[in-house]
Amino acid sequence: MQPNLPAPRVRPGGLLGSSSASIPLGGRYSQSQVAASAGGLAAAAPAGPSAPPVDLINVDDLDQLGPLIKSLLRSGKEDRYMDQLKSYIAVQDAEIERLCNSNYQEFLQSVDQLLKVRVETVELKTQLTQLTEEFNTAVKSSVDKKKELIQRRKIYANLENALEAVSQCLAVLDLALRANSLFAARKYYSSLRCLDDIRSKLGPIQQFEVAKYLGECLPKMQENVRMAVNTDLRDWFVTVRENSRAVGQVATDMMVTATRRAAMSSNGYKGSRMSVAISAFGLEDDGLQNVMDNDQVHVDFKPLYQSIHIHGVMGRLPDLMAEFEEQRRLQANLFLAPKFTLAQPAGWSALEPYLQDVTGFFLLERTILNTTSQFRSRAAVDLLWDQTVTNITNLVNEFLATGDDPAQYLRLQAVMMPFIQTLQMYSYLVNRLVETMATIFERYTDLMKQSCSEKLHQAVEEDDCVPVTVHSPIEHDSYKSRLHVSDPSDTVPPPLPTPAGTKPPPPPYPRNLPYSKVVPTAADLLYAFVDGYYKFATNLASADTGNGDVPTVVAAADADDLVRRSVDALMMRYLRDPLGAIIDASTNLAQILQILVNVAWMARLAGALERALMEKRLMPSSSRVVLQAGESFKQCRKTAEKRIFELLNHKISDFLGLAEYDFMPPADVARSKMPSPYLRDLVNFLTTVMYSTLENLPSEIKTFIYFEAFDHLANGMLDLILAPTVRRINLAFVDQFATDVSFLERFVNGLGDQNVQDTFLVLRQAVTLMVAEHPTEVLDPAVAHKRYSRLKRSVMVQLLEKLNNAAGMFAARADKAKRKEYETVIMTLKKEIARSPSPTKTARAVGGGSA
Repeated sequence: MQPNLPAPRVRPGGLLGSSSASIPLGGRYSQSQVAASAGGLAAAAPAGPSAPPVDLINVDDLDQLGPLIKSLLRSGKEDRYMDQLKSYIAVQDAEIERLCNSNYQEFLQSVDQLLKVRVETVELKTQLTQLTEEFNTAVKSSVDKKKELIQRRKIYANLENALEAVSQCLAVLDLALRANSLFAARKYYSSLRCLDDIRSKLGPIQQFEVAKYLGECLPKMQENVRMAVNTDLRDWFVTVRENSRAVGQVATDMMVTATRRAAMSSNGYKGSRMSVAISAFGLEDDGLQNVMDNDQVHVDFKPLYQSIHIHGVMGRLPDLMAEFEEQRRLQANLFLAPKFTLAQPAGWSALEPYLQDVTGFFLLERTILNTTSQFRSRAAVDLLWDQTVTNITNLVNEFLATGDDPAQYLRLQAVMMPFIQTLQMYSYLVNRLVETMATIFERYTDLMKQSCSEKLHQAVEEDDCVPVTVHSPIEHDSYKSRLHVSDPSDTVPPPLPTPAGTKPPPPPYPRNLPYSKVVPTAADLLYAFVDGYYKFATNLASADTGNGDVPTVVAAADADDLVRRSVDALMMRYLRDPLGAIIDASTNLAQILQILVNVAWMARLAGALERALMEKRLMPSSSRVVLQAGESFKQCRKTAEKRIFELLNHKISDFLGLAEYDFMPPADVARSKMPSPYLRDLVNFLTTVMYSTLENLPSEIKTFIYFEAFDHLANGMLDLILAPTVRRINLAFVDQFATDVSFLERFVNGLGDQNVQDTFLVLRQAVTLMVAEHPTEVLDPAVAHKRYSRLKRSVMVQLLEKLNNAAGMFAARADKAKRKEYETVIMTLKKEIARSPSPTKTARAVGGGSA
């Protein structure tokens, strides 16, 4: 049995360093002490072989040994620890031997203890090795699991990151696909919005190639959108160019229709037609909408608005504005510059389409100005308009220099006025065009007057002064309708029933009309002039909207006054004046008689024209239109009548100059009861004139001519007796003279005109006075008024004096008594003449007062 040796103590300053307290063998180590011990061991080696390691042998608590061994194993110092432990054992053995030598008993005990310790150490070493192996196995398994866990966590994190990146990329790619689909569907703005969304979502995925690729493609895709919009805009340019003419035609037709509707609703006040037309046409914006979208034409402005929107979003609007302005300028230069002239027939067929192109072009411009904000420059549009107006005015001025056909001017007006009215209604400045229309109107009026005057002159020159012959009622009505003059004398009475056994009356046709062909020809020309004038002037006056900024082509009142003065001038200068000249120069009685009838009808024609001018005038008024030509024709008629009287009277005077009266024939010579030869010739002449020349004259004119001619004949025959060279006459002459008077009275009564049957009454009263049984009866007022009302006192005195002179030559008793009566009557009449308040001027019988 080994002696009980005292338990050895661990010397301070061992493996654990210089700790302030010693740890006894068999004691329990705390966790912190173990860690400190291991840390000290790992940090530094012992100072020498005498520095003992930690006493692991006497550690009873194996739970504390594990962490210590684990720290050694982690630090990789287990071999060094074993070397130190062996060194420590050797030192201890030496110390034990030294102690044993000094104290054997204690040595033995120590040996026993050491052996025990050794055994325990071996066991501990075995356990330690076992624990180390177990620990290594456990640690390795734990490390492997931890590594696996870490790896799996990394994989999971990578997967999450990948999924998030993929989802972000997929969202961007979806937007890219949507942008492409919207682009393919021509939804360009939505496509741009998608591209902006793509740009905003590229930040989180910048590290991926897809983001770089999309980032490089976005500008190209935006440019593709802009190019696509520009392509649509270019197609739109082509479309609007093709539709401009249709738009212009629709707008012009709507204006013409509105003007006609306004004309019917303006109660004849043509000056208000334009304002009414604008109301009928609709407000400007609505009118534009109707013009651009209707059954005939549809103009879609979506490509333009879309282009404006897209370029505005992209910040490229100034580029679009410049490009649009340049395109419209090129279109204007290409299509709005006339490539024709009105000197050629083809130019007239191209004029209206050209004006429709201009109208459509500028209505499109007006629509763009009204529906966009600060996109289209008003100044640029006005510049194009001014250039186009210059082209039109140059085209018209070139025509004005050579055009001489009024029909072409009417055609020009018919297409120009709706064009001007349409553009004026849409606020385009048309002053220059209105001034051009005023020039056209002046030129047209001059040409109309020139044409009418030339044809009137030709009609007067070519007129044969022969009454117009009609062969049917239709032809007759045609002439009456041309004159617009109703004349009761120019009618055909309805046929009367024919009694049985009698011959039917001759048919009324053919028959002669009162006037010659110059009258209906002049009527046609003058009515055509008035109609043509108002065809032109009506639209010009109706274009006046009352806007002081826009000049009026012609005021309504001025137009009415101008046509009145023009008609007056034409009738007076080219009808009245040449007919008056013919009247003054001609000695052809038939010609002057026909002219007399013609001017009478022209006076009526002047009245009909006055009524026509009142109906057609542009300015409503209750005043009557008066043509001076009417009064002028009446004066010309009087001149013709005077000229006829001059010719007839001259002819009658010539026949009277052939009279060979014997104022003192012998009383005992047998006398013939035949009228004087000169009277027979004169009556034959008058008969010829009346039944040929005067046949077609109106009854009132014939009566007037008969009266004047017969009155001149009566006065001429009376003058033959009252001539100063005839100093005396006898009853034998009076008997012959009474025969002549009776002959003339029978001739006049045979005419059947009650108005001229008394024209030779003065001669009959003179004969009655000269053959009166008692001349003093003339002094009886009652007898004088009944028998001698047409004889003047002076004529009675001269006749009685000539009879008295003849009675005094071979005075018988009876003659002396009659002579005394003659002298009494003569003396009395002379006293009455002397007492008369007005002296007798001439011994004329017409209109004489009573004795």
